[in-house]
Parts: sequence; C-alpha cells; structure tokens
Amino acid sequence: GSLLRKLLPIFDTDSRLRNADGTVNFDGIVAYNKGQTLAADTALLGTKGTDPNYLDGTYYTANSGRNGFIRRASMNSHNWSGILSTLIHKLNDNITLTTGIDGRYYRGIHYRRLENLLGNDAYLATSNINNPINYISSESPADFGNFGDNSYKTGNNVLNYWNDGLVSWIGAFAQVEYSTEKLSVFATLNGSNQGFKRIDYFVYEDSDAAQASDWQNFFGGVAKAGANYNINDQHNVFLNAGYTSRQPIFDNVFINFRNDINPDLSNQQITSFELGYGFRTQGFRANVNLYNTNWGNRQFDRTVQNVNNQDILYVFRDVTQVHRGLEIEGNYAPIRQLSLTLCCH
Repeated sequence: GSLLRKLLPIFDTDSRLRNADGTVNFDGIVAYNKGQTLAADTALLGTKGTDPNYLDGTYYTANSGRNGFIRRASMNSHNWSGILSTLIHKLNDNITLTTGIDGRYYRGIHYRRLENLLGNDAYLATSNINNPINYISSESPADFGNFGDNSYKTGNNVLNYWNDGLVSWIGAFAQVEYSTEKLSVFATLNGSNQGFKRIDYFVYEDSDAAQASDWQNFFGGVAKAGANYNINDQHNVFLNAGYTSRQPIFDNVFINFRNDINPDLSNQQITSFELGYGFRTQGFRANVNLYNTNWGNRQFDRTVQNVNNQDILYVFRDVTQVHRGLEIEGNYAPIRQLSLTLCCH
C-alpha cells in the first residue's frame, strides 16, 4: 500500500530515464553526463550548475547537486572468527555431563563506493569530514572478479558513509542429563558477555577520540530444564521450561548513524513453557503440545516523516510479545519411500 508507494521511487528508476522496452537508458545517461541533451523532463534532471567545484564543462557530479548521475555500490563486508569447544563426560550409566566454551568476534565493514562513473570524469564526494572535497575518478566495478577490492581502506573512493560495527562474544555452557529406559531429565545453563563497538570514519575527525565508541558490554544467559516419560512403547509425555536473558542487538545499542549510545537499554526477558504428549506406532507418529512464550522488553525503532517532511526517529521500548497455543504434528509413512507430514497450530 502506502509503504510500497514510498519505497518504489527509492529502488526504481524513473520511467523518463528508461527506453521504450523498459530497460534503463544508460547510453542516454552517459550522453547527458558528457554534456549532451537527454530527452527527459528537466524537472527531473535539472540543469548542470555553474559552481566551480563541479567544474562545469567536464561535468563532475556531487551528492547534493543535480550535475549528473553515477552508479554506486553499498557494501557490507563481514569478518568472522571464533572458537567452540565441547567436553562430554559420562559420569555413570545414567548421567551425562556436557560443558564447553564459546568465543566469537565479528567486524562488519559498511560503506558505499563508486561503481560506475557513467561518463562523468569524476564524482565530488562531500560527506567525509576528514576529506570534504574529494573528487573520485576511479571506479570499483561490482564484478565477481573484483570481490577482493580493498581500495576503500584509503578512503579515496568511498562516498556517503563508512563505518565499522564490532561485536565480541565469550560464553560458557553446561548441561546434565539423567536417562533411564522410562525417564529422561535434563537441565542446561549458559552465560555469555556480548560487547558492541562502533567506529565512524566519516562523521568524526580522525583526531577525535569519539570516532571510536567505547565497548558496550551486556551479560546474558539461558536456563532450561525438561523431562520426558515413556508410558510404554507407544505413549510418552514431556515437559520443558526455560528462561532467557537476551542481550540487545547492535542496532538497539546505536540507534542513529552516529556513535551515540542508547541511554535506556537492558536485556530482553523470555520465559517459555511447553507440555506435550506423543504417540508412536508402526508407520505413524504424532505430537500434541501446549506452549506459552512471553517475550518481554523488546525494543525496535522506526523513522517516520512528520507533517514538515522531517525524518523523526521513534524508539519503542519495553514491548511484550506473547505466543501461546496448541500445536499438532503428525507423520505417516505408508511405505518406506513416502512420508506425509501434517502440522497445525
């Protein structure tokens, strides 16, 4: 509806810049960028200005002007590393202990680079406070063979924004399980510290200590327990319960395009319960369970335009979601090569 109508102008190319068959008129755009006339509404294209920074005649283009068109690429590169160790120890015939540690590190690199000049001699980028007048004349094509392009590291062909998001994680877990022919019981406990940091190379000067935020650390954990009892070979009943203190995500910590920290932030609280019954026979199995999940202290944000066409950021806090119901799942295999599954909520 209305949201789609707002998004289409952002991700679509105006029909006046398309050929009769619907394809983008790149040849016409290149001709326009080189100073020729393009048969399109001048209200859309505007006219090339006389600002000396745009070097009218060689037709540089700028982010805030209508002095031409370029094609850009929005990049989101991820670097991951981590370690996961698990120790399983059988204490006796009925009790098994599982424990381990989990460490992870993530760096997300976010920026825009000039992908195609489309006939312009250069692009005037003015968003970088450390290089406010930056003429970009080299392209970084979005080709498969160019996936290792690290030219952004110099900052010379970066435009609009450039920031890094860092996430660290260290945790430990343990589970004990008691199992017999009739009864199995388990309990799980884990805890972790998750840290977030943001570095912005465009908004803050290189000499400004605020270019890199401090690490924002949050401790969270999970406690779960459950039991299953086999009444006989065909019937069983089970019960599970859990509590999760879930750390916020990166976008909850930094709620705008700066290194500003959300001052009112805490973990999400999730409690869940499940009670069920299972039936097994040759060729058929089914589960019926009642569940209830309470997901509290959720946070999300939305940007909305006010009556003056200004973007206003709204942050919604302490939002609770409740999920409860009845779930039925069945599986029937009349022959080994065929299996039919039915699931309803």
